[in-house]
This record gives sequence, C-alpha cells and structure tokens, in this order.
Amino acid sequence: MIYYLIASILIAVTALFARTKRAVLAAGILFYAVQIAAAGMLLWGGLYDTTSAAFFTFDALGTLFYLLLVVVSMYVFGHSEAYLQGEDLRSYRLYFALLMLLTTAIAGAYFANNLAVTWIFLEATTLCSAGIVYHRRTAQALEAAWKYVFVCSTGIAMAYLGILLLAAATKLLSATLSPIRICFPGSRCHPAREKVPCFAATPAVRKAAWPVRLSVEHKHQTQQQRR
Repeated sequence: MIYYLIASILIAVTALFARTKRAVLAAGILFYAVQIAAAGMLLWGGLYDTTSAAFFTFDALGTLFYLLLVVVSMYVFGHSEAYLQGEDLRSYRLYFALLMLLTTAIAGAYFANNLAVTWIFLEATTLCSAGIVYHRRTAQALEAAWKYVFVCSTGIAMAYLGILLLAAATKLLSATLSPIRICFPGSRCHPAREKVPCFAATPAVRKAAWPVRLSVEHKHQTQQQRR
C-alpha cells in the first residue's frame, strides 16, 4: 500500500507541473495503469486478505469499493477531459492532479484499518475536493470552496470527536470489566469463597440469563457423561 500511495502521489504531482495538456493526459493514463495494476494484485496477485504497513487491510468490502472507485473515476477522468477542453493549462492540470489525489485518498480510506488513519484520508478527500471546486479561481468558486470546506470539516471534526470518545470508552470498558458469576437459586454459590464477584440473580436477571444457564448446564452434563 505504501508503494501504491507513493506512485499515485508522484504521478499526480507530475501532472500538476506538466507543461502541456498532452503531458497531463499521459500522467492520467499512467495513473490509471497503476490503479488497474493494484486491482489486479488484489484479485489475482495474492494481495487480497492481507495487511500492509500495519495500517491497511485488503478486506472484501474495501476491495469491492476500490474496484468500483477505479471504474467510476476512469469515467470521470474521461468526461472531465471533454468538459475542460476550453480551460487554460493551469486550471487543466490543477483539476486533474487533484482528481488523482482524490482517488488516492479515497482508496486509502477504503483500506485503512485504523480510525485515525481513516480520518486523515477523509480530511484529505475534503481538501482535494475543495481544490477541484476552486479550479477556475473565480469569486463564486472561492465562495463555494470555502462553504464546502466548512461543512465537510465540521462534520469530520465531529466524527473525530466521536472517535476519541469511542476510544476512551473502549479503554474504560476494558479496564473495568472483570469476570462475574451470577448465583441462581439452588446453585452452589458462596460469595465469600468466590475469587470473582458473585451476585444474586434477581427475577429479571434470571429471565435474561436463562439461555446462558441452560447452555452451561448442558455442557456440564456432557462433561460428566464423558467421565
């Protein structure tokens, strides 16, 4: 995944500093050759269901979304080439460079297995999309770009706050959870002799835990019969 990110970013930077529109298109063809090669590695190259750099996992859902991303972004690239025929070189290369970076950031978000890394890639998609909105550098485009950044950044910031709260709650839960034993009527349960917390079951607890008790009793009976 690191090599994929490096190659994709370098191609996008090359397109950003290209001197002709034909060079930008050549960079785009090379970029999608890298995407197709990555898709081939996922499907037939043994990359599927593996982990890369400890922060990326090529699972089924991420692979499916990535394949869809490659197909859709290729159509977007082709349509954008016709849409930007009358644009100057600066706007032309800025648009396509940011489109490549946007595709790369989305792919990174698909395969990231860490919430913080996912948040970084999501924020990168916001910045790339804002640059695409502003590629014509007009007053209306600038206003639209700022609105886009404000709305998306606010949502992503709230999502990051949720990530922090979730991480804190997970640590608190793992630190406070301990084995417990529920004492049912008629069971041989002596709270003073138990090494784990022991609680008397109320009627509501007995009702909720009844399937668990049946399973435990059945397992105990099976072990007794084997002996």
